[in-house]
Amino acid sequence: MLILKDTEKQMTFPITNSEKLYVIKDAEKITRLVSDDKNRTNELAFLVPIIASNQDFFAFGKSLDYRSIWQKIDAANTKNVVAPSYIEILKNHVYSNYLAMIASNYLYPEGKNTSGSAWALLEKEKAAYQNENFLKDAQFRTALINYEKALLKKAMVSTTDFGGIEQSISSNFRGKIKDFLLFAFLCHPQKQDAKFDTALQNYLNASQNKEYVEYLKEKYLSGPKVKNGNLLSDKNESISMDEILKQHKGKVIYLDFWASWCAPCRQEIPDSKKLIASYQAKGLQVITISMDENKVAWQKALKAEDLSLSANYLLSKDFGSELAKKYKIKSIPRYMIIDKNGKFINTNAPRPSDPKLKELLKELL
Repeated sequence: MLILKDTEKQMTFPITNSEKLYVIKDAEKITRLVSDDKNRTNELAFLVPIIASNQDFFAFGKSLDYRSIWQKIDAANTKNVVAPSYIEILKNHVYSNYLAMIASNYLYPEGKNTSGSAWALLEKEKAAYQNENFLKDAQFRTALINYEKALLKKAMVSTTDFGGIEQSISSNFRGKIKDFLLFAFLCHPQKQDAKFDTALQNYLNASQNKEYVEYLKEKYLSGPKVKNGNLLSDKNESISMDEILKQHKGKVIYLDFWASWCAPCRQEIPDSKKLIASYQAKGLQVITISMDENKVAWQKALKAEDLSLSANYLLSKDFGSELAKKYKIKSIPRYMIIDKNGKFINTNAPRPSDPKLKELLKELL
């Protein structure tokens, strides 16, 4: 699900990764997505009037009555405006929202159901958590992770005990569901020890999902070990921020914190290239620092955006890194300016597309 927000409405649209869509505002200033395909545009428009009159339609935690939402979806499609397959996608998302919520209620019962009644709901719906057909829905994947955490809580297994986590998942799930859950917990371990290393190797040897396996290999096995607080260069070398600044001593440095998944960040890249063309010869050095968790995604984005003229680095531990904490980087895009003496003179600098940036650079160069 892609969620678009504006000042008045929150709209939810089910989309796929490969779609080419356009974002527009209609006469009533409501955000819409449209496609070159008429049938697809009808699907995207189907939810707009429903959500406009029911703002909590897809809201997480608002209601346990998913069947009433199903009824609203069916009522809106009495004339078969959209295909049954699309209606099924919407209903699956609503149900996945419910599954995620009841697992969350068991994990965090304060102010909600008691843990006993929440567990009873989980027991009632446990077969649904085995449905591989729901895996395409991001909310169902969240539901699965919450459900496994609930199983760990019930069995009194610590979330730092990877041997216990591996055993729990292997005992309670099978097929693609098991594969996904092991992958999800391996991606974000609370503790990396001998049990984690064993579970990782077991997964790499047994998993049939090549994409998951390649991701984990890139994350844990490829390239040099990046020291805590260090960055990884686009030449696959570990380096500290101090070393980077020493390399460019005597230049004005423009730091660009971004990520492959950050659309506003990537929208600024053409203007960043113009800055390089105009000011690099005068002593400007643009340094990009990616907040990507996925090294492969970062490398693909570097190639796609042709960032060969800037110095490019991947920040170890992304938003949880020492550097991110030091400069309070909680969102991106984020830009900083360092003068020729190595002093940070602006830790929240204008974007490349902002005319004010050129004025600042002219003063410093």
